[in-house]
Amino acid sequence: MDYAMCDSLAEVYVGWLISFTDNELKAKVKECRRQIVVVVVVVVAAAAAATVAVIMAVIAIYQITTKTMEIIVKVSVKFYDNGVDDGDVDDDDDDDDDDDDDDDDDDDDDDNNNNDLILIVMLMIIMMLILVVKCPLRNCSPTKNVILLPSRACPYGHI
Repeated sequence: MDYAMCDSLAEVYVGWLISFTDNELKAKVKECRRQIVVVVVVVVAAAAAATVAVIMAVIAIYQITTKTMEIIVKVSVKFYDNGVDDGDVDDDDDDDDDDDDDDDDDDDDDDNNNNDLILIVMLMIIMMLILVVKCPLRNCSPTKNVILLPSRACPYGHI
């Protein structure tokens, strides 16, 4: 398509107002209408995709925030339980079996701590990726290979 054919919407509007006696003018107005329809469809599709992306991002942020708060609460409770002596000294020998069961639970807690550590590292990686993608939007350079749509503000954007 020749986008230079449609210089402005005013030209198309004037073309619609003119009585259609000239076949070339009719063809030009038809082409401009097609281009306008294509642009509108692309804009609507982009808006829908952006809306879905924003909704998915909000859901992901909510889930990450919820999981992070759970980790903080777990770590806080664990730190509080390990660091504070409540003054209850139990010298009974009958509780030895219970202590063995508690040791097994501690192994499960260690696995949870490893999973929590992995989640925290993943969150840090996600934050770094956000910074890597966001920074080139402010500072354009031809050396950064980031998928961007070309614009007048950023002439070096890559498709």
